[in-house]
Amino acid sequence: MNWLQRYRFRLYLRNSIWILPALSIPAALITVSLLTRYERAAGSQLNINPETARSLMSTIAASTFTLVVLICSALLVAVQLASAQLTPRIIALIYRNPYRKLAFALFVFTFTFSIGVLVRIEDTVPRLAG
Repeated sequence: MNWLQRYRFRLYLRNSIWILPALSIPAALITVSLLTRYERAAGSQLNINPETARSLMSTIAASTFTLVVLICSALLVAVQLASAQLTPRIIALIYRNPYRKLAFALFVFTFTFSIGVLVRIEDTVPRLAG
């Protein structure tokens, strides 16, 4: 790999808004899997109704999905306004914001984690993951 390819690759990683959220999905699934295995080995469970836990995790999943959609739509509006009224170089500044990337990744992680826990609730409710 020559210097130009390395430079373009680093530039793509720095400007891409989807790298962290895409990595947060397998991280959430691995975290749910590890917590579920640990809880089953330790015999740890909550003494609440599984339907209550399902309802709570469904609410968390729905609200975080709403936040993910809100962030995506705000980004789309910002990019459209920047490309229509300002110079296209502003678009790179919108995508480079590390706080926006981190918030987006955190919401995607929370959504994936809550769906993973929701799928694993059976007759008992896990203590750490639930």
